[in-house]
Amino acid sequence: MENLNLLKNIEFCGEISGNGVVCFDGDNQLYLMRQTSCELPTKNGMVCKNIMYAKKNFYMNEDGSLDYKLKISSNSLRHDIFGEVDEFIPSRAMCDKKAYVNYLVSPTGFIRGYMFADKGNTDVRKSALRITDAIQSNNVVSHIETFSKSGYRDSNSLFYKETCGDINYSFRGNIDMKLLQFVSSDPVCGRCALPKDCIDSGLVDLMLRKHYPWHDNEKVKRGFFRSTSLATQRSYSEYGLLLDQELCYYLCKRFLKSLLNYSSSATNNGYAKLTSLKIRFVTDVMCGENERGEWIEVKTSKDIDDLEIPQMYYYYEEADKDDVRFHKECSLSRDVSVAKENLASAEEFYRSLEKKINDGQSVTEKRVEDAKNKIELAKETLKKAQDVLDSYLENK
Repeated sequence: MENLNLLKNIEFCGEISGNGVVCFDGDNQLYLMRQTSCELPTKNGMVCKNIMYAKKNFYMNEDGSLDYKLKISSNSLRHDIFGEVDEFIPSRAMCDKKAYVNYLVSPTGFIRGYMFADKGNTDVRKSALRITDAIQSNNVVSHIETFSKSGYRDSNSLFYKETCGDINYSFRGNIDMKLLQFVSSDPVCGRCALPKDCIDSGLVDLMLRKHYPWHDNEKVKRGFFRSTSLATQRSYSEYGLLLDQELCYYLCKRFLKSLLNYSSSATNNGYAKLTSLKIRFVTDVMCGENERGEWIEVKTSKDIDDLEIPQMYYYYEEADKDDVRFHKECSLSRDVSVAKENLASAEEFYRSLEKKINDGQSVTEKRVEDAKNKIELAKETLKKAQDVLDSYLENK
């Protein structure tokens, strides 16, 4: 049964102060900017195109005129909070199995989420973190300023950039504890976030020990789990990892510390830094804003370490035999589907080589022979996968 007194979300709100613009947009907002009171630079009666506009939210003010507030986008906030790993992901994660799993079970992977798409296989984890854009909260007015490039002078030597003086922003967000606690390894449910073979081979255990050496990782359960929520309870169990409360609390506090130290200096003449952070624990998401509990102001990392987070538990372990058989059948069927896709791809590549030869283009014999071998290998893999599935269906 679902316990309504369990922790659902950790909500947070904050204030950011800075100077200048740290988050820029494309020139597609020119149409809207023409309707505001902001004066745009012109040349020969036309608005200049080489203008760097700040990201902003447009709205109608009390006078019925189009107005705007500057903002730092939620994507920019996420990038600066988790920035230490952003450059690593594209370069290594998909090339090396250990590096791949190393990211999936990292604090960033668990909280921020990810999507890695490969042929016949996609690992996706929905982010447990929700965070809004940081919207301007004071009355500073932005303007277009003229800049010049050094070196040889030409028609592009002058460019324009939107800027402002001292500015304040406000933002809100939350961490969804239910999304954080469970990591699916089940392709049946359409949200497989961690390859099952990586769990069975012990690679996940190895990377958990590297990231969390202080933690007893035997508390991280592996198996079939069913949701305690009556609203979303599935008719079958789901295979994956269930993070224990201690590890979930650590991940939340680690994120809050990163947020507490937030700063951005995306440009040479702009910066922004977090100046205030408050959090509260929500056990009933259906209650009103004033009934969700008191905000707790945190100023130092020690304040975060001293937080007493309420209990949370959203899944229970259940290894139903019918569920195990159903998931096994789906897994084997998936292997057959992937093998068919690989065979179709190999045959299509061979046909493209034949077309080139018929068109008089030069194609080496080795390349043709390699294409034929790939087709034979794909056929053999498909036959093995189909035999395993047929044998399982006969004996189940």
